[in-house]
Amino acid sequence: MQTFLDWASYGAAEELAELHGPYRPKLTLVIDDSTAMREIAVAAARVLLETPDAAAVEPAMFSASLHSFFLTEEEAQARAGADGAPLRPSLFALHPDVVAALRPMFATPEIRKLALQEGLRRRVSYFDLPHGVFMLGAELQVRAVFLFASVARKGDLRYVAVLSKPGSNQHMRLTWYSHDSQVPYVGEVTPCCNLAEGLVKEDLTTTDVMTTVGSFTALAMVYALSVELFQPEYLPYLASDDPRRQGRKGPQNAKKYSLFKVRVLGKTGAVLHDALGEEMRPSMASPGSRPAVSLIAGEAPPQPPTPVCGHRRLQPYGKGRLLRRPVWIAPHDRTLKPRMRALQMNEVA
Repeated sequence: MQTFLDWASYGAAEELAELHGPYRPKLTLVIDDSTAMREIAVAAARVLLETPDAAAVEPAMFSASLHSFFLTEEEAQARAGADGAPLRPSLFALHPDVVAALRPMFATPEIRKLALQEGLRRRVSYFDLPHGVFMLGAELQVRAVFLFASVARKGDLRYVAVLSKPGSNQHMRLTWYSHDSQVPYVGEVTPCCNLAEGLVKEDLTTTDVMTTVGSFTALAMVYALSVELFQPEYLPYLASDDPRRQGRKGPQNAKKYSLFKVRVLGKTGAVLHDALGEEMRPSMASPGSRPAVSLIAGEAPPQPPTPVCGHRRLQPYGKGRLLRRPVWIAPHDRTLKPRMRALQMNEVA
């Protein structure tokens, strides 16, 4: 799967069909995973309002919150903010080198304040981290982080950190609020994944996790804000109603393509704002200025363009690529495509 969100939603339609008819033969599914996740989220919100069980609060709250990622156009318009803009979650996938660069950095109060403002402005944000990159110990990793602007608590953000063991799909969740981190909620998918036991084994506390993840998320949010100056790159995407998600190759395509438009935060030589002071290296320039220092150490230096003149080529095609047909190759820059694909070049504003 491309992201944790894709893994969490994969097979939701089939699970919902089995839930409605556990003793009936397997039915032909008439809804996709996105529709099923919307139905599950609505049911979870209803449970959240009615349940007296404290242990059921966190799972219901998390499932209800996922509704924001599966909104239809009408639902997005109905949830428009004060500025009239429809609700569009911001989804980011962090490159391993970006995670490695941000982890040792110190988030100043100014950075945290800017990240809080940006999180409230976006209302729903998601950061997907690669497997085995953000380790909290030998057997505990951070797989994803959700940020939700709280409706009940004005000016407050709700953090949801998804934790798991390396190589395992079973995950645990830790939920807390930016202004009330003393009362976290713990959510566990299965009894085999016990967050308390995992933290004790790693000699950590929930406060350690909240501090580490909160600081990293603030840096990642400011980094995401800075790279919006550059041409975006996204993970391979297929809409939920795309025919390629159906049929025999549907499961294969589900692993290759994301259900969501997830922006890649790669090695783009991002910059940080001047207003954040000199405590953080490298520092940010103002949004309208030229990029300054590359955020990733060891990034490849800019290369001069290599123009290629237009020419004809005998293109192989057909079975076994044994046939040939003439094609025209338009003039282009040989270095441009690898540069945009690998995101290893500094761009000039």
